[in-house]
Amino acid sequence: NEEEEDPINVDLGPIRAVSWRHAHIYFNWAPGWWMLSVAGKNGCVVDGRWRARGEVLVLRAR
Repeated sequence: NEEEEDPINVDLGPIRAVSWRHAHIYFNWAPGWWMLSVAGKNGCVVDGRWRARGEVLVLRAR
């Protein structure tokens, strides 16, 4: 259960445009997918497309 586990932080280096809580990556056990939830107030770009805060995406292998 993701709420019971300690969060893992990823060091994005000195990039000031990325907030500490920019996105959440987690595993959804029901379908067996890695998910990304956009948390930054300005959204983010995923695979070349802008995504708004609150969007939840399935992460796929490239």
